[in-house]
Amino acid sequence: YFKTEKFKVKSGYRYLGGHIGQGKDDFVKEKVLEWVESVRRFLPMVRRNPQAVHTGISRSLQHEWAYLQRVIEVDPEKYAILDDIIQAELIPALFDADEIPAEFDKLFTLPVKHAGVGILSPSGECTMNRDMSVSSTEHLVGAILQEHELNLQDHN
Repeated sequence: YFKTEKFKVKSGYRYLGGHIGQGKDDFVKEKVLEWVESVRRFLPMVRRNPQAVHTGISRSLQHEWAYLQRVIEVDPEKYAILDDIIQAELIPALFDADEIPAEFDKLFTLPVKHAGVGILSPSGECTMNRDMSVSSTEHLVGAILQEHELNLQDHN
């Protein structure tokens, strides 16, 4: 019926920066590959402008993938390739080193005020970002679905 009426049926679609329906794994994979490419584009700039690169990663890209993690639940392993380029290429480049010992990985995720670099592990933060989003919107979602009355005290 839909072919004769020239309707285009979709089972998944990008919505408000996230994805609804089928194909969310492919959508996340595509976004992760875009961020990997963005990190690669920053690498030639690190030697001359390390602060600018750090700011670009920590103030922009990190927030993009954190948002996606909050709105789409996927296996944290989907972000492994992004973790790899950060640990193997970006962090060593920021410190003008060939490689950084693995025992320093957690140190780099600490905020700058705690002597860290503030560049978080995308796969390490994935589950926490999603859980935080679900718990902070749980009461509001229940009210929208008419499971209970909206109580602003409970929502805060």
